[in-house]
Amino acid sequence: EIIYKFRLELIEKITKFSLGSLQDFSTGVLKKNLIDDIEKLEVFVAHNFPDLIKSILMPFIILSFMFYLDYRLALASLFPLLLFIFWLILMIKTDKMKNIIKEYYDSAEEMDSVIIEYVRSINVMKVFNQEAKSFEKYNGVVSSYTSKVINYINKNTPFYAVLISFISNALFPILSIGIYLYFENEVTLALLLLFLLLGVSYLKPVLALSTLANSLLSIIESINRVDTLINKEEQKRALKIKTTSSYDIEFKNVSFSYEKKQVLKNINFTIPQNTITAFVGLSGSGKSTSCELLARFYDIKKGEIKIGEVNIKDFSSKELMSKISFVFQDNFMFNKTLFENITMGKEYSKEQVIEACKKVNLHEYISKLPLAYETLYGKDGISLSGGEKQKVQLARIVLKDSPIFIFDEATAFFDAKNEFEIQNSLKNIIKDKTVIVIAHRLSTIVDVNQIFVFKDGEVVSKGRHEDLLNTCDEYKELWSNYECD
Repeated sequence: EIIYKFRLELIEKITKFSLGSLQDFSTGVLKKNLIDDIEKLEVFVAHNFPDLIKSILMPFIILSFMFYLDYRLALASLFPLLLFIFWLILMIKTDKMKNIIKEYYDSAEEMDSVIIEYVRSINVMKVFNQEAKSFEKYNGVVSSYTSKVINYINKNTPFYAVLISFISNALFPILSIGIYLYFENEVTLALLLLFLLLGVSYLKPVLALSTLANSLLSIIESINRVDTLINKEEQKRALKIKTTSSYDIEFKNVSFSYEKKQVLKNINFTIPQNTITAFVGLSGSGKSTSCELLARFYDIKKGEIKIGEVNIKDFSSKELMSKISFVFQDNFMFNKTLFENITMGKEYSKEQVIEACKKVNLHEYISKLPLAYETLYGKDGISLSGGEKQKVQLARIVLKDSPIFIFDEATAFFDAKNEFEIQNSLKNIIKDKTVIVIAHRLSTIVDVNQIFVFKDGEVVSKGRHEDLLNTCDEYKELWSNYECD
């Protein structure tokens, strides 16, 4: 129950990160933190910790009694325990062992990430005849992981073996000193035999403790990695939450960098409410980044972004997300029914979902399926084409009905017939909306209200299609290349 609640709290913590900062963690890292590391903590708290208390308490009680009987034989019995404590300190305090454990964990996280990537990319790799290369990378990280495990075993085993040998033969010091004291008439035979029995008794828990201690560094590393996730800075929340009924968008002196790489350089533009604006430019020119900054996927360090007259940092996360709908090129689908995939867990009636699907020309396709909207998507259900997945995403934003829409080439997966139908549907969907279109097919934006031309992180020109053809060389070149294609 405690671990369950802790895992939920950790997931809730992750939801408070900016969407962009989540990209700092690979899928393998998050999987290992949320599942493997917490599982280790669960094993430690539920099983190892009670054993730890017992393994410490029992030797303490027995040793206290032994010192009460005869301090000399008690001191003799301490030798294996002192050796164990020395080994434990060596394990915990030695940087070399810490580094070996860290390398092992890093390798395990990398292996998890590569395995996920390998499984997901098998189809693509087969198409391009790159299975061997992909497997080579997978085999490489598995081999690296194996070498890290072997390195840990080789470094730890010799001293651990000596330790176990001493603990297993712990009666030797008691017997040696005891026989000497017996012949000196310092102790009785009964007392010597009692010490031999007690020596075995108190070292059994220590032997169990040595097995636990062997994995102690691994547990500490798990704690450190979970702690890193817990202490990661959350996205800053507005001190005084504001709202707005106006949906003009303004970028004012906005600059942004991914670490040391500057992506946007002093961007300034305004998008009036209820207009359609297109972003065009070569890949990496800053189009998508500008849209991500509008939705606070990342926080800017310089400049400000406003919706209406309100800085986006003054909106609550929930309020900001309610104002913006994204249609990405990559369409994520859950292993749920089509109805659940469209509603995304929110309460909508079936009539509302059907109406939304009709607007994006998806209802006819779904209604022909045996279970219609209750059809399962995924490995145990149906698969959808790229165009059909895109329609699901469009149906989602129709239901959400945000005042601001951002389309990242919304018709990229459609054939000519479907594209024409969707373009007509979009005219109704985006009516009375503030719309941004990241355009690659320039034919889809010839009638928009304004076009911003991006180049190397700057807006080099803006205007309507006809004007830019006459005044902007960059746009003219983009249009020429598009026509050639």
